[in-house]
Amino acid sequence: MLTSQAGNKSEIRGNQGFSLVEILIVIALLSIISAVVAPRISSFFDSPKKNISLVSSIIVKTFDDAFVNNRINLLAVHLYFPATADFDDINKEILERTNGLSIVTVAPDGVLSDSSNRMLKTREFATSFMINRVLFADGRDITSGTALIPFYPDGFTKNVIIHVTVEDTERYSIIISKLMKYPYVKEDHIDFESMWKSGF
Repeated sequence: MLTSQAGNKSEIRGNQGFSLVEILIVIALLSIISAVVAPRISSFFDSPKKNISLVSSIIVKTFDDAFVNNRINLLAVHLYFPATADFDDINKEILERTNGLSIVTVAPDGVLSDSSNRMLKTREFATSFMINRVLFADGRDITSGTALIPFYPDGFTKNVIIHVTVEDTERYSIIISKLMKYPYVKEDHIDFESMWKSGF
């Protein structure tokens, strides 16, 4: 009988659960881990680098929308530095935007309007993601205001390079090829001459 009572006591003691000290230690460890890991996870999801992927997906969606709707879409690349010229009142609201992207269509009377496609709504970026320059293969070099890149319904556009700077230190070139739906992303700011020389 004594043996069974001792056995029952050990079984009961083993089922008591955790002590308050043990629970506090686990909570402290989880707090320390979350304090270290959470900022890294949130910085990954809020990172300006993800905007490069966003720009690439907007370019692809612009191609698709032009094809599906059988119309010319214009990718309006709003550079970080505002335009120095004055615009007519009709298109002023679109052309004076800065540091972002809009997909616009042109009415027969020349009026620009934002795309009605919700997936192609205007995107504005924080200053940690700066759109610095747009280079066209025909020699145009735009460093302020808005550059308009046409996307045609039969699946082509212009050869264009968009320069962006992330966090004032990292430089990228987003390369739009006239016959390719998906843009290329290269580290550093490149131009067409260096791109052709490298055999890209």
